[in-house]
Amino acid sequence: MNPKKDPSLIGGSFFIPFASYPLSYYIVAMIREEFITASELALERLLAPIKDLPIELMDEPLTEGKWSVKQLILHLTYWNTLTVRALEALYAGEEFDWSPYDDIDKLNEQIVSDRQPDPYRRIVAEFQIVHSTLMAAVERIPVERFGESGELPDWLVSHVPQHYLHHAPKLEAWAKKIRDSGRGGSTGLPVVQ
Repeated sequence: MNPKKDPSLIGGSFFIPFASYPLSYYIVAMIREEFITASELALERLLAPIKDLPIELMDEPLTEGKWSVKQLILHLTYWNTLTVRALEALYAGEEFDWSPYDDIDKLNEQIVSDRQPDPYRRIVAEFQIVHSTLMAAVERIPVERFGESGELPDWLVSHVPQHYLHHAPKLEAWAKKIRDSGRGGSTGLPVVQ
């Protein structure tokens, strides 16, 4: 199945993929309104599988030797914060220097290690604040800063909706495994957090 022909096309120029393809396969040109819609839909897909699960499960690895939900949210928060900094540069009409962030694996390891002691609720709150800040920043940047056609830079699309969609299948599979094992809550009903 070709995800570019997926019936989930919205607005004709972006899509929300339902399969796990390489991240580079998803990068398509977007204008501001499409980006905001795609980001919010991707965020909903990312968080929906875990929103009713017990908080004490958020430190469990998604798969053997991999990150937990908590660590994944730390990772997304870091890259969203960095993206806000890049948007600040764009707003000022400047280029953002991505070169200090080239060693992605090392950065990811450090991010997760440094913030591991932080409580899950605080991490989620920070993620939500940074996501909202990022969306507000995108709305404030003059359209002429985006390019002749108003298209957003590829780094912005790949760092937010595409990044969320890259990780969403992992959370979906983990949450399914938790529910199938009967650990999704004592009654099976949503757990208030």
